[in-house]
Amino acid sequence: AFGASVAIWEHDPGTCVAAAEAIGALGLPTDVRDAQAVEAALARTENELGAVSILVNNAGGTFKSPLLDTSENGWDALYRSNLRH
Repeated sequence: AFGASVAIWEHDPGTCVAAAEAIGALGLPTDVRDAQAVEAALARTENELGAVSILVNNAGGTFKSPLLDTSENGWDALYRSNLRH
């Protein structure tokens, strides 16, 4: 992490822990579609590492299905992960 304090927020706990351990970071399994989970992860990040001065947002996703087959719930989930937070 080149001397920086890093927190990794990842929805998959196994991936989150492995990535954090690989670089000596704080790993916080977090679903960024859930506002309360984001608030909790931010509070823990600031509590353990101090104020956030740089943010790299790499959250997002898509479905592996035809566009017209995506349900309303699917579109809502995409919106929450790609645009809302």
